[in-house]
This record gives sequence, structure tokens and C-alpha cells, in this order.
Amino acid sequence: MPAIIITGHPRIGKTTVAQLIALRAKRRFHVTNVVIVNEENVIQDRTKAECYVNSHVEKQTRSALKSAFERALASSPDTLVILDSLNYIKGYRYELHCISRSMRQQHCVLWVWNESSYLEGSGMTQEQVDALVMRYEAPDERNRWDKPLYKLNLSVGENGDVSGGGQASVERSVVKKSVYDMHNLSASLVGKANSDGKTFHPESHGVGNDDDDDCGEHTSDDEAAKRRLTAAVDDVLDQFLNNEKRLHQNTSTQKVIAAESNVLNQVDRIAQIVIAKITAVQKLGGLYSQHYDGKGMIRLDRKASMVELRRLKRQFVKWISINPPADCSEIGVSYSFLVYIQGQV
Repeated sequence: MPAIIITGHPRIGKTTVAQLIALRAKRRFHVTNVVIVNEENVIQDRTKAECYVNSHVEKQTRSALKSAFERALASSPDTLVILDSLNYIKGYRYELHCISRSMRQQHCVLWVWNESSYLEGSGMTQEQVDALVMRYEAPDERNRWDKPLYKLNLSVGENGDVSGGGQASVERSVVKKSVYDMHNLSASLVGKANSDGKTFHPESHGVGNDDDDDCGEHTSDDEAAKRRLTAAVDDVLDQFLNNEKRLHQNTSTQKVIAAESNVLNQVDRIAQIVIAKITAVQKLGGLYSQHYDGKGMIRLDRKASMVELRRLKRQFVKWISINPPADCSEIGVSYSFLVYIQGQV
């Protein structure tokens, strides 16, 4: 199932968003199993503040979260995995993307903003928060590991409007708090990212009616705000689960299973025998064909020179070295080699 990477500054409400995503995924999108991976679940012998006390402990924290994320993603194809953490380093987000890609799962980054206030309760000191905010590397949708990038703006002013005068100003304000803005990242984000319809703000949604919501009657502003946040989360899930494709595995994320040396020698020997048979038939003016019980007839459409056959043999042996055959018998290898030649000639 898909993986959602939540990122953002500390103490802004990311865990609340993660819990709401899990709830809505089960209720509205019928996801059977949701796993939230965060510091509280993975590193139970430390508080969240202790997980970021220094660079050495931060590295241990990221490693533990990444391992738990990978285990959760591999546990079941029906599991939606939500990584609820800072995820503040772009190289770390790239590693998470590679994990999802290796398992051919959907993957997205959800960037949460909240300029209104920093929430209490995490135990972090203000110095810790300021240091993490300063080192925060904002996601950039130009990077393939940050695609698709969704943005959830929780910033609300006194009058219920977006804090700071609009989406672009909030995003610019968030990015400029980081030293990573030295590369003028805010200029590349604002405008391009906001034009693709993937920035969500709770205040832009009406209260609406949702029969399966548990907010009850709209008797307070808090309940109305919760309804709007729920609608924004539903929009994110709807676009991601229904429109985004699974990642495709490439060479960099494939698990290489090297064949044993004796297997390669055997494949090379059998391939040489097949080449000798092909050349013998071609010298008589015919085209090579052979029938395999249970597999059918293999027939070459044209003649192949010895140089071409040797080149195909080298390519085939190289391919076998990282893709060991299931059937290493002489018949199995010769059939596979003939199928390969047939596809090339």
C-alpha cells in the first residue's frame, strides 16, 4: 500500500494530521490497515526531545525510523504507512523514496505548515525547536523523491484567514526560516508549486455534511475547523490514492542476487553448444528450430553470424549473473538462450 511521508517544522501539529489521515483512510477510503511510524512508537525509551538532543542521537533516531518504515511497508500489501516525523533532510527523504520504489509502492510527501503558533507538549526546548527549524530542508517538487508534493496549511489568523496574507507568503516565510534558503529555494517553490492545485488549506473548505464524521453537530468554531481540516485531508487522500501510480523499480533499487561461478560456467558451456548447433544448421542453408516438450517450438527468423551469436552469448551470460535462472538444467538454459536469441534477431 502507499507510503505518506509527513514533513514540517517541529511542534506544528503533524501527529494530529497523521492520526486524522489514518482515521479518514479507514472510514472513507476503506483502507484495512494503517500504520503510523513515529518517535513515540519506535523509540519508546526516549522522549521526543531526547531523540533530537544532539547530532549523534538524531542519526540514531532517523535510522530507527527508517528501519521501522521499511518493515511496515513490507509487512502487508494492504497496509498504508504514514511516517510521522520531521523528515527534515532531503537525503533522508531520498532514502525513503528508494525504499518505496524498491517495493513498487505509491509514495508521496505531505508538507505541513503552521505559522500561527508552535504547539506545546513535545518537551522540546525553544533552543531545540529553533535549531531544527534552521536546519530544515524544505521539500522541492523538482526532486523526484519529493513527488508528488502535497501541502497542508494549518496557519490561521485571528479572523480565520490565512496567516501572513496568502499561501505564497506563508510558504515563503516557512522556507526563509531555514539556512537552506541560501540557494533561493523559496523562489523556485512559490508560484510553480502553488499553481498545480496541491496546496490545501482547511479554511478553503466549507463545513459541509459528512455522515461518517464523528464531529457531531456544529456547535463551536473548533468543530467547524475540524470539519474543514477533515475535508482538506480527504482531498489529499483522494488525489494520492486514486490518481498517483506506483513507483517502478529501477537498477539502483533492485536487489542483486549474484549467481554462483559454477552456474555461469555451465551457462557459458551450454550457450556455446547451442551456438554450434545453430551454425551447423545455417551452413546447410536452413534456419535453426527446436521443439521443447511443454514449452513449444523455438524458430529463428533469420540467419545470425558467428560474431552476432557470440555477442548475444556474452550479453546472456551477463544477464544471468544478476538474474540466476530457475531451471539450471541443460534443457532449461538452452531454451532460455534460444528465446533470448529469438528476441534479438
